[in-house]
Amino acid sequence: AGDVIWLRGPSGSGKSMSCLHIAGLTELPGAVVDAQWDKTVPKRERLGFLFQQGVLIDSLSLAENIALAISSAGRERCQHEIRESLQAVGLNAASDGSKMP
Repeated sequence: AGDVIWLRGPSGSGKSMSCLHIAGLTELPGAVVDAQWDKTVPKRERLGFLFQQGVLIDSLSLAENIALAISSAGRERCQHEIRESLQAVGLNAASDGSKMP
């Protein structure tokens, strides 16, 4: 459920700072976030982001990295959620889930 947004740009263009601002973790002078959150979703589950580099554990497969993130969020690991997460970024669980980062 929800939307997936991909920020792309050269190093230093402000992608990380934009994510941190949207998440409410830092302030960007003059920037305003106008988001309408589903109030039935707990605040800690309304927004998440994953950096392309530096946060995947290279000794775990892509599916194992997703499973770790799910369990770290206090949720039960679910193959369906892992499959959906891979599909959300254009990957296939059967052919890509066992790949290493």
